[in-house]
Amino acid sequence: MENFNWILFGCMILCFNAGYINALTLNTVYQISSAHMTGLIGKSSDSLYEKNYSNVGNNLSTYCFFLFGAFTSGLVINYEVFDLGWKYGKMLIIISIIQTIGIYLEYFFPDSLYFIWICSLSCGMQNALTSKYSSNIIRTTHLTGTTTDLGITLAHLVKGRKDESWKLSIQIISIASFFGGGILGSFAFHQWNHYALFMNVVFSLSCGLIHIYYQCIHLPLI
Repeated sequence: MENFNWILFGCMILCFNAGYINALTLNTVYQISSAHMTGLIGKSSDSLYEKNYSNVGNNLSTYCFFLFGAFTSGLVINYEVFDLGWKYGKMLIIISIIQTIGIYLEYFFPDSLYFIWICSLSCGMQNALTSKYSSNIIRTTHLTGTTTDLGITLAHLVKGRKDESWKLSIQIISIASFFGGGILGSFAFHQWNHYALFMNVVFSLSCGLIHIYYQCIHLPLI
């Protein structure tokens, strides 16, 4: 399939990236996920019932930053089908800059929500980068949809629909990469605390620059 190897590679690095960031915020004093919006809404409703309004505010504000990140990417990326255009690289560079701001905010405001908000914002931006590919919607920052798709794909294979076997590669790699990123993220946080996000800055910036370099060589700059 056209561009399938790029799709597979993109899924691997972006899911790993998301798992890494999510692990960082889960290890903060607030223990808030920056990639799992279902959990944030669930925790907000539970906290509201318990009249813990501080937690409600923390969770819903993090949710809003994720939403705004997706909104921002939606303004920049104006196509739904996969395209190797330069705007993907541009967004990755913007994400790295925003994460750098998050590191500085953590330095001046230790253990604040600013760090979590920045991480959630970048996860929302990254998640919106992914696109539709052969009727398979790819998301890189949460696994509920991917797990559902995996179950459906396995059911279709059992029923003899072998033409969908290619989807297994994307789904399994997405889940495994997010898991691996989470392991490294937890390790990095315990080694370098919040400044472990710097590794993600370097990663996002490098991917963005490499993508733009590839695009300038092989594709028209539009």
